[in-house]
Amino acid sequence: MKFRSLSALKRTEPVETLIGKLPQNVMITKYAWQRALAVNELVRRIHGDSFEWYGFTLGGVDYPECITDIGLPVNDQNVHQYTGIGPENISRFQDSMPVDMLINGWIHSHGKISFRSFSSTDQANHLTVLDFVGTFLKKPIARKEVRVDDLLLVSEENQDDGTPGRGSVWIETDRPISTARIFERVFGTFCYALLVGDGGWHTQEIYYRTRAILTGASSLDGRQADLLVVESGREFTKRDEDLLAAEISERINPERKNIRVVKETVRND
Repeated sequence: MKFRSLSALKRTEPVETLIGKLPQNVMITKYAWQRALAVNELVRRIHGDSFEWYGFTLGGVDYPECITDIGLPVNDQNVHQYTGIGPENISRFQDSMPVDMLINGWIHSHGKISFRSFSSTDQANHLTVLDFVGTFLKKPIARKEVRVDDLLLVSEENQDDGTPGRGSVWIETDRPISTARIFERVFGTFCYALLVGDGGWHTQEIYYRTRAILTGASSLDGRQADLLVVESGREFTKRDEDLLAAEISERINPERKNIRVVKETVRND
């Protein structure tokens, strides 16, 4: 047999069919966005200075792709240039929420510092949040063909003692089958990450993780995304601001910062 070019010898790519889609933009309601921006202003008003703080972006179980609220846990560390987040904080806050709400990301502030990008510490925090929310936000996104070299098909009525020594993968059926194609489901999850600063500047990213159910093949990716502010019919009122100020006084407190962090050189990475 003659081949016109070496390209004819290339193995065809496995068939992959998309069956779902992960969010490509960060969607947030006007109420949640106003609440997020108000935190920075209230921190300065209450504590007399800007400090890094973090919170969680929240969405509904029925439509987790949209941020509908901002949740403020007790911040263990609030200094000028560093904020930390741990898995136990995420779990504790998730347990305190109504059953129809879930965490779909996190938000934090760089306060008055001019560094308007996510730091290496922030990136580590992205993965911490992604690892937690992945269980709740997982959805099927593709059906992908699994290529198996030396696939063996064996029927129950036509087995022999040599079967275990043949084939890299074998499938046993109740009746003879001559050919077969194997497909696996690929699941994907996402995590929003929002960064805000004094004056209202902001940037945002989405982190993604995929995993194939059969082969276990996985991928991790993150990229910048646009912020889409949508109306929800809920306004951020003066009462909402007063309630938020009370939350900040209780949960974002620079005087309660971790002693170990005070002794160390403050990180600005």
